[in-house]
Amino acid sequence: MAALFAARMLTYPLLLVIATLGSAVSGFLGSATDAMLRSIIGVRDYPKALSLNRGRDATISIAGNPVGGFLYGVAPWLPFLVTACLYALSGAAARRMRPPRGRRSSATLWVDGRGRCANRCS
Repeated sequence: MAALFAARMLTYPLLLVIATLGSAVSGFLGSATDAMLRSIIGVRDYPKALSLNRGRDATISIAGNPVGGFLYGVAPWLPFLVTACLYALSGAAARRMRPPRGRRSSATLWVDGRGRCANRCS
């Protein structure tokens, strides 16, 4: 979207389509993080992890619009650039994540390119 805006190819109907698709994806994946926590976090730590996850989401939801408006006031392209940079940072951080050593879940599953189990498969 930032590239479309910079190239002056971002029209209002296209912006509506992109915003609608973004909201739909967010709506589908938003509840998936709560479900995913159960497979990552132990039962004892689950309530705290769930509250931290929801607190983070609420903070972003509350602060996102004013921050975006401020950035847009500085320069119309700035919110798009900041969003692109934050997504790049998030992707880089996700690539550096490794499973903890010495602790494996029975749900851990890794299948190689031929469909064979290469890790613990139950």
